[in-house]
Amino acid sequence: MQKIVSLDDCSAGEAGKIVALAAGDYTVIRKLQSMGLVPGVQIRIIRCRPGFLVQAGHSKVALDQCLASQIMLERDG
Repeated sequence: MQKIVSLDDCSAGEAGKIVALAAGDYTVIRKLQSMGLVPGVQIRIIRCRPGFLVQAGHSKVALDQCLASQIMLERDG
């Protein structure tokens, strides 16, 4: 059984699949969707501080902690 965690609880080097967007605000969900961060997408965390940098496919996306906390991941391995 895999543990579901928010992206901001992960460390650099970890990878996982997005399983949900926890934002209650439709504008935030649309913003994440426009960056390609949707359920089912596999991501790898490159950096956690001072902001989050994640790789999704061939794209790298920078996120602040507020946005990172809205992305729920199922960790790999």
